[in-house]
Amino acid sequence: MAEALVDDNERLCKLLTSHGEVLVRRALIAWERSPETFGEEIVELNDIDETLRNNCGGERFPGRS
Repeated sequence: MAEALVDDNERLCKLLTSHGEVLVRRALIAWERSPETFGEEIVELNDIDETLRNNCGGERFPGRS
């Protein structure tokens, strides 16, 4: 059971990282099209970054220190 939980957590961390990478691209496109919509993407990135830090061994979102 514990091993399944660890596997699920690792899977979640990988999915969050992948989704964050997609959001970076979306944020850049949003900025180029309309800086007003850029904020929504940044809020999502911050949420993912916080979730990674809290649940994935202190991992930070790629490109952030």
